[in-house]
Amino acid sequence: MSELRLSKRNYCKRGIGVAVKSSGAGHWQVEAFFIASMVWLGCALAFNSWAGGTGLNVVVVANQNSSNSLELANYYCEARKVPPDNLLRIAWPGGNTSWSSSDFQNYLVAPLLNMLAARQLTNQIDYVVLSMDIPFQTVNANGTTINGTTSALFYGLKPVGGNWTGTPNSYYGSEAVFSQAKPSSAPGYSFLTVMITGDSLAHAKQLVDQGVASDGSFPIQPVVLAKSSDPARNIRYPFFDNAIFNVQLRGNASIMRTNCDSIAWGTNFMGFETGLANYTVPSSSFTPGAIADSLTSYGGLLFGGSGQTSLLAFLNAGASGSYGTVQEPLADPTKFPDPQVYFFQSRGFSLAESYYQSVNAPYLGLVVAEPLAAPCRQAGSGKWPGTNSHPVLSGTVQLPLSFSSPPQGDPLQQIDLFVDGKYFQTLTNVAPAAGNVLSVNLNGYPITYTVPANASLTNVASGLAAVINAPANTNITKVVAFTHGDRIELHSTSTNRLADPFYFTDNAATNGIPTSYRVTYLPNPFTPRFNLLGPDRHGLLTMHVESPPTVIPFLEASVDFATWLPILTSPVGGSLDLPVGTAQDFPQRFYRVGLVLNGPQPPLPPPSFTVLNPQGSPTLRIDGPVWPFTIESSTNSGSQWTSIFTNFPVGKVQITAGSAAGSASAATTFLNASSKIFPESSACAYGPCWVNGRPAVGDWVQFNLIKTNGNSVAVAVTNQTSGARAFDLIQQLYSLINLNASLQGSDGVFAETITTNLFTKASFNVRARGAGTDAAAVRMFLTGAGSSQLSPSSPVTLTANLSDVQPRNHLYVSAGTGRFLLNFPLDTTTLADGFHELSAVAYEGSSVRTQAKVTLPVTIQNSSLTATLTPLDFGGTAPLQGTYHIQVVANGGNISSISLFSTGGLWNSVSNQSSTTFSVDGPTLGAGLHGFYAIVQTSTGQQYRTDIQSVRLVSGQ
Repeated sequence: MSELRLSKRNYCKRGIGVAVKSSGAGHWQVEAFFIASMVWLGCALAFNSWAGGTGLNVVVVANQNSSNSLELANYYCEARKVPPDNLLRIAWPGGNTSWSSSDFQNYLVAPLLNMLAARQLTNQIDYVVLSMDIPFQTVNANGTTINGTTSALFYGLKPVGGNWTGTPNSYYGSEAVFSQAKPSSAPGYSFLTVMITGDSLAHAKQLVDQGVASDGSFPIQPVVLAKSSDPARNIRYPFFDNAIFNVQLRGNASIMRTNCDSIAWGTNFMGFETGLANYTVPSSSFTPGAIADSLTSYGGLLFGGSGQTSLLAFLNAGASGSYGTVQEPLADPTKFPDPQVYFFQSRGFSLAESYYQSVNAPYLGLVVAEPLAAPCRQAGSGKWPGTNSHPVLSGTVQLPLSFSSPPQGDPLQQIDLFVDGKYFQTLTNVAPAAGNVLSVNLNGYPITYTVPANASLTNVASGLAAVINAPANTNITKVVAFTHGDRIELHSTSTNRLADPFYFTDNAATNGIPTSYRVTYLPNPFTPRFNLLGPDRHGLLTMHVESPPTVIPFLEASVDFATWLPILTSPVGGSLDLPVGTAQDFPQRFYRVGLVLNGPQPPLPPPSFTVLNPQGSPTLRIDGPVWPFTIESSTNSGSQWTSIFTNFPVGKVQITAGSAAGSASAATTFLNASSKIFPESSACAYGPCWVNGRPAVGDWVQFNLIKTNGNSVAVAVTNQTSGARAFDLIQQLYSLINLNASLQGSDGVFAETITTNLFTKASFNVRARGAGTDAAAVRMFLTGAGSSQLSPSSPVTLTANLSDVQPRNHLYVSAGTGRFLLNFPLDTTTLADGFHELSAVAYEGSSVRTQAKVTLPVTIQNSSLTATLTPLDFGGTAPLQGTYHIQVVANGGNISSISLFSTGGLWNSVSNQSSTTFSVDGPTLGAGLHGFYAIVQTSTGQQYRTDIQSVRLVSGQ
């Protein structure tokens, strides 16, 4: 490619390029080219996405005294394939607003726990769904404390006082498997409890549909975090940046922040957090799977009116889940969802898991949601290979089963077998193997950790983090680690990353053969290195570019190699992932990458380096590189040099992560980093300023800022009013800072969030206009005359949110294998003869535990006992208002019982009859789909399970 020159400025462009050619059917071919060379790569899109968690893990509670509750419960069970035994009917005679703690216990908790034990469901239920017309408030025994009913079933009723404004919800922020991390203050039971309700049955069903439609959808629409105009309710905004950065690292979702009170300017958002008492939610505001709520006092008061916007407004506008408090919470952000809820969702946690992990003290809260909604989950795929669609089994049989992890997804760790909706046995469980070795290189510096015996994912993450945080390592890497379940969050604490050393270990060096090394900078300029990452699940292409850190890369596109159009110019250089568009929009498209250079660049002297531990595998320490460089080696005293490593992203914290079997027989523990470099934060640092006292006439306060280039800016105010408050001075100083022209640039600051205690103290925050740690290095202080206290009184940097502005990365620990091929024995004599459904469930080897399920209907026949079930007066559809009859006939002797089962478990049973006809009352079952089957038992203990006959009961017929 010939050089191109821009006409108006002394810039030159150098470039290479790539091409994407559509080959139909959702596939693309990717070309990389430089001058005349062409390289072809194949890229296929095939995604098999499932929601995490299944109906196997859910109990649905319906109020038998409400036809709407019954119909909604049946609707949900059908939508989520909840087994019929997992529906519980309670007979609550009161209203849908409030009940006492004794009613809560007698009508809900006791029947639920008894049902789980009686139906052998205790060890498989994580979720409880309360189907409308069940009270959303629970009044505690003292008669004064009101709890949200969903939170009470999550971790017990909480009284007034106590430490409930602290961290009683130990599941909060855990990023752990719920069954292994239930809240420590729970009273012996704990469920991820939600209510599904609405201001009409139709709206409640819409909520179910929104959740189901979101599964594995990976929506590209953004979440909106709003710092509203209501200072008493916008108190979650300091937590926005943490969530934004974490979601950015995930790379499969996006968050934007705003100061707008309304989102009427857009539609189909993936979420919304605001803080307003009254708010009109436009229709079609949200896409399926969205989470939306407002921090206000009575968002959880669903019915009866509170003068504030109810959380139902968000659900009616398309959200799949919302949260609100049912009693005055005061201005306490710990009682409301943290914006991290969107990060948990981006990891693949279900909506209920995400919400309960995001609320520190949820005892006043109510969650109304479709709990299994999981738009960012993708699961493995499985099948029963070589098995007939409905085989007849007897004795002990060998059943083949296979599962594969999703492309670029986590490994699969465990497979469970369920029979007729109930847990039967664990077929395999691949734990982290003792002796596996995890390795992390931070700027080339190697850190290793050996997995101990009997370790969980959380144990492994904590152990590795402890090694990273060892002083001997952090003093070199300037990286600190924080653990969150199976995730390790890494922060760079370096204040001058260009001065930090880089390490390289020559693992190819042969002990005993003298090796020489040299380190040289790449030419200035040099041709950028790049590779096309290929289409993501939305068909969006991203290009990874390695360019000099001080120059600007640009992208151009062409469909014919003749005409090139600019499509993107990056504001910075270095190691970047740049979007290049949607591949399917073009039958073929070519891209090239070039650099914008400010004239000729001066040559640089070679960087200094030291060879450490020259025996074995030598490690080189390269000190303070300022430009991309190459390491070369020679084994013949410098007569020939071979390039062994090139480092492009100088000035960035680089990371590689991996795992090996170590002393174990196989590698079953894995470590992955979110990014090859620590991305810079988009957050702007801030710090507080305050004045405490009553200023006299003539007292003055001056704000002083020292910029990173050493220049100083000062603004001052003098009190000229008798009886003035500190707030009056602060308010004037606040305005002057925001009006000062010297503070308007990217190296300046602005004042925000002015507050006062109405007596003697007033404060505001000073926030950098530039993002990241460099902008945070400005220094500020207050000076003045008078008796008031001033803070800060000496120069300080902006550190109130330092962790949010530091470069960051994530490490994820997982366990398992990419593929299971099983052939397991099933002793069919332990099961009743007749019809059964075998469901194999594979769980991914992370805290998210995404499930993939494959089902096989079978017939078991180990004896001559058989039975038939025949509906006598209904077909596929029947009116709700009716009584129907089902005949069961057993073909065998010594029949001791015949039992009929349907939605909600056992319907009726008769003894010592070989045939019977059961009556079924339609309104008792409620509108919806119902399956019926019978179990026949002999006096010798033999059983037969009939096939299932289904009817849809329809109201209004």
